Amino acid sequence: MKRIQKIVFLSVLIVLAGCQKGNQEASDTGSSNQETTELHLSVPAELPTMDPALVQDAISFTAINQVMEGLYRLDKEEKPVPALSDGDATISTDGLTYTFKLKPNLKWSNGTALTAKDFEFGWKRVVNPKTAANYAFVMKPVKNAAAIMNGTAPVDSLGIKALDDSTLEVQLEKPTANFLSGITRGTFFPQNEDFVTKQGEKFGTDSEHTLYNGPFTLSEWDGTG
Repeated sequence: MKRIQKIVFLSVLIVLAGCQKGNQEASDTGSSNQETTELHLSVPAELPTMDPALVQDAISFTAINQVMEGLYRLDKEEKPVPALSDGDATISTDGLTYTFKLKPNLKWSNGTALTAKDFEFGWKRVVNPKTAANYAFVMKPVKNAAAIMNGTAPVDSLGIKALDDSTLEVQLEKPTANFLSGITRGTFFPQNEDFVTKQGEKFGTDSEHTLYNGPFTLSEWDGTG
């Protein structure tokens, strides 16, 4: 019995690793004072996925929020505040167009630059019927999202466009008061097209085939099952 309990516990142990820069400045030799911070979390069941397009359960959402970041996050009072967005979004007078400026020098965990195109690709991948994202319905406030999911509009017609590497424009179907709160969900997180395409069906299935842009990276996860 004790052996079985140990195996079950290990199967639901999540290890997060992140780098934290110390207060001491880098030495003259060019080395920086950095130390690795590990966070060990146990969860009541196995982690189903780390694919932002497929995440739909509490365990996956909790894990993805530790290692990923979106345009906005919720503060301690559950109010949306800028995260990767460099300050508040600019909202048109009719409430239909949101323009976001990304913070400078954003990077993925593999060193690749994170740009507005990663949001455009990620959101379009979510609403694409071929992805079969069960949580895609949260995208419905975005222009043409519902029509795309119903197969009556092309994916490229989704109301999101990277105007340049640091500028993202989002158009809505109608004014939505809680839109900024909605985009704090993991479903709205960016996805790097090159990485996702290269990994194929393995994307988000274990630590090796997942890309991160938050304060931690997920390690020692060999996949569900």
